[in-house]
Amino acid sequence: MNDAPDARGDPALLAAFPRHLAPITAPIFAELPETCLAPIEPIARTGSRWSDPARPVWPDPSVEGEKPRIPYRIYNPEPSETFLADLDVLERLLLACLYTRNHDGFVRQRNLAPSEFG
Repeated sequence: MNDAPDARGDPALLAAFPRHLAPITAPIFAELPETCLAPIEPIARTGSRWSDPARPVWPDPSVEGEKPRIPYRIYNPEPSETFLADLDVLERLLLACLYTRNHDGFVRQRNLAPSEFG
C-alpha cells in the first residue's frame, strides 16, 4: 500500500478514465470522502494474487486509443446517499465504475450491478 496524505481528487483516479470524461469525473472525484491511502498500481501492472512469473502479464486496457490506468484498488470510503442523489445517471455510473476497484469486496459487489442501471 502507498501512503498519501490525501488521495481526494488524486490524478490516479482521473487517469482511470478517458481524458474526454475529465470535465465530468474531476468535480465528482474531488468531492469523494477522504482517504489517507493512495490507489494501488494499475491493474495491468499488478497481475492477480495468483500470479507467478510463468504467467503472462495482463494487457494494458485501451479505450478509443487511450490507455486508462485503472487502479487495482482504491481506499476511498463510499460516498453518502445525499452525495449520490445529487448526481445524474452518467455521473453515478462513472462513480460505480471507480468503486468496482474498492478494497472492500462488498463495496465492489454493490457497484458491479447497481440496481438503478438495471
